Amino acid sequence: MSSSQRMGSRIRQKGSRNERKVLKLLLSNSNKINEKLFSLCFTRRVSGPLKARIIGERSKRLRGKGVGPNHTSSKTDLLVEKGNKRITISLKSSLSGQVYLIRTERFIDGMKKIYNISMPLKAQKGLHKIIGKIKNKRLLEKLSPLEKRQKRLSLHSLRKLHPEEFLSLLEWFKQNLSKVFLFAFRDGMNDQKIHKADVLPYFNEGVYRAAS
Repeated sequence: MSSSQRMGSRIRQKGSRNERKVLKLLLSNSNKINEKLFSLCFTRRVSGPLKARIIGERSKRLRGKGVGPNHTSSKTDLLVEKGNKRITISLKSSLSGQVYLIRTERFIDGMKKIYNISMPLKAQKGLHKIIGKIKNKRLLEKLSPLEKRQKRLSLHSLRKLHPEEFLSLLEWFKQNLSKVFLFAFRDGMNDQKIHKADVLPYFNEGVYRAAS
């Protein structure tokens, strides 16, 4: 297992622990918190008993159900149903922020297939240099020890060494930031609505400590 795979595994394990705590809170207080989340999605009152269930870890790893040939992951952590309506919830529960792990080519391909947003070639080259792996030995010689070890540039180095790629990449993200957010946190590479998130509530540790 590579260092990036080990890091991804640790991040997922920590995220799962945090999510389980929040899911327990949501399920134990379903008539209070989930009713509020439900009212955010539907302006008209929906009658009927409210049910909430966890989307299991096995269900979150999907094969053949995404956009493209590779497997993908469901963005849904919790499914809440009432009457004939339902909402899908993706929990954000870490105080340390959010990390989204994806290969460079898959990110570029996903943005194109899902939102029909292309990335200019110069921007693609810049993205490969900051989150991909640099193989150019001459370029590596110009970098800091940390950049050499990680085989990728910081934004500062990209701006200094490849200003046109830096500006193209910066402009692309400025124009498409909202779609990048939705891709990372709501949609992913999914083509089924149940695996896309309707609501992205943020619960920090103080919330479930206070409610426990």
